[in-house]
Amino acid sequence: PNNINVDMVGRGGGNFSVSLPRDFVIDSQAVLKISSINNYLIGVFEKVISSDRDAFQTVLFTSPVNMQELKFVQVEK
Repeated sequence: PNNINVDMVGRGGGNFSVSLPRDFVIDSQAVLKISSINNYLIGVFEKVISSDRDAFQTVLFTSPVNMQELKFVQVEK
């Protein structure tokens, strides 16, 4: 598997976006994980937004859980 590090941007409602070069081919099975020992899954591929005029594409991911139903979260550094 090809793993790359990316900066993700929260879009609200458990959605995230990632900016990648336009020629980067994204697999429809792609997932976002936090790089750590446990590799927590935080997003699954939703769709790609791109334009021929732009050198980058925006890849949208959505959370595998409904954020509104979470009672507790743990923040680690």
